[in-house]
Amino acid sequence: MIVLYGKRSIQVLHDFMYHLLFTFNYTDMEPPTISNVPDDINRYRLVTAGSGGVEVTWTRPTEADNSGYVTLTSSHESPFNFPLGETIVSYTARDDAGNVAMASFAVTITGRTDFVLFCC
Repeated sequence: MIVLYGKRSIQVLHDFMYHLLFTFNYTDMEPPTISNVPDDINRYRLVTAGSGGVEVTWTRPTEADNSGYVTLTSSHESPFNFPLGETIVSYTARDDAGNVAMASFAVTITGRTDFVLFCC
């Protein structure tokens, strides 16, 4: 079995009473895959003077590629302290041939103020 990957040339020498020399030029056109991307995350925070963000933790997605060589980069690493509002967490998988796959999810931090009603 011959496994080809990337933009490479390989040579196969096979002996059948005489030598045959084959050269294969293969260009990987299949992008990597990103799986197990978290669903969107929503958190609430009590808003007070000087309150900071909210730390959110998630499981990093997994990457795969037909070549076996793939890198996964992200815009944010878990755990991360998110500010109020929506933030997109994005992942990019790139293989040796330059093929790219992207995936993302949103983290939304909603501020709330709890009011306490005092009665006579």
